[in-house]
Amino acid sequence: MANKIIITTINSETPAILKWKNIPGWDLILIGDAKTPEYNDPKIDFVPLSVQQSKFEKMLPKNSYCRKNAGYLRAIKDPSVKIIYETDDDTIPYEGLPDNFSFLSNVELTNPSGVANTYGHISGKKIWNRGYPLDKILSSDKCTE
Repeated sequence: MANKIIITTINSETPAILKWKNIPGWDLILIGDAKTPEYNDPKIDFVPLSVQQSKFEKMLPKNSYCRKNAGYLRAIKDPSVKIIYETDDDTIPYEGLPDNFSFLSNVELTNPSGVANTYGHISGKKIWNRGYPLDKILSSDKCTE
């Protein structure tokens, strides 16, 4: 089993990419865009724009952060993956990452709408995270509504 790190970039190898690609037990999926130079590194699963040809990938706009979704789809296809971590090409990991990550286990989604405020699960506070419906933040004490 290998966990996956997903980064999208238009840059040549950054100090952050150099560190992320060398974390044992984690595979780096690097999603290219229109301006991304070629990567030829066996430690990186580089996905240039030219091979992002699924119907969904073709709908993603060029020069957009949303191209990272192509990386999620690649990671999800691997049934052995337990953790998918996404970051940026300018975010250098602290020493010891990801060994000191803490993960939730046995989280049960009880909301029939399928929308969960993941920040609420982690912090216990009513925090808005991108994509969570604004009208749901203050509607209940439960983090999953």
